[in-house]
Amino acid sequence: MKIRDLLYFYRLKTWRNKLSCLRFLGYPAIGFALSPTINPWKAGLDTLAIVGVSMFAYTINDYFDFKRLGEENFLSRWMKQGASERKILGTTFLPLSLFPLVILMNSLSFLTLLTILLLTSAYSAPPLRLKERRGGALIPPLCAPLLMFQAHVSLSPSPSLEVLLLSPILFLFQSYMECLHILDVKPRPGRILTTLKAIPLGSIFLSAIFSLLNPIFLVTLTSSVIRAWGVRHVGPETDFLKLRSNVLGKTVFGEELLGYVGVGLLAHL
Repeated sequence: MKIRDLLYFYRLKTWRNKLSCLRFLGYPAIGFALSPTINPWKAGLDTLAIVGVSMFAYTINDYFDFKRLGEENFLSRWMKQGASERKILGTTFLPLSLFPLVILMNSLSFLTLLTILLLTSAYSAPPLRLKERRGGALIPPLCAPLLMFQAHVSLSPSPSLEVLLLSPILFLFQSYMECLHILDVKPRPGRILTTLKAIPLGSIFLSAIFSLLNPIFLVTLTSSVIRAWGVRHVGPETDFLKLRSNVLGKTVFGEELLGYVGVGLLAHL
């Protein structure tokens, strides 16, 4: 298998409508940036462990999406070309060899990343396969603040107030992204579309309150207003894959995550 094929297999690079697993790295980047001190070596090793878990999570999801639903993805293409089940599974589990790097951090960081690994596995793999059960769509939004928290405590003895308050905000942001994902894969206008448009309003409310405690949350307040404005005309005919892919567009406005990283890094200057 060529290097390019491995990038597609592990979802490190977008393939057709399968977006990259690296999109989730914005959350640990916030956690690192908001730490009292930044140790580049520890942050780098922790990032490798996170990427390993992300690669496995996305690939095992593709594997069972193909096995159970017959979904077309790069992994299924490789299997149809004659790759053995053993080779596919061996390659799928290989990124978990990076997971032990988190042991070099601390016990809380290790337990948090282990929780993320267990949640993502339960989301995709039988017998639980929560993505096909009621409430399963909450797993990706739960992982967003957990990734930030995990990265933060890998460099800090305890979470800061800003990180704790950011957790529900990031949960809402990833819930918004999950709604876009659901509407892209299984267009169901109505309840999901209504939820999509309501989430930015919830973020505006939370961030307005939190801004009274710390002006850093004006980042979310501003971003949510832009997002609420951008999503107002979204309807059943919208190209949701295009919206999801354009993370810096006004409908997604991923600049919010960059804003928190930037503010955090400026505090270290």
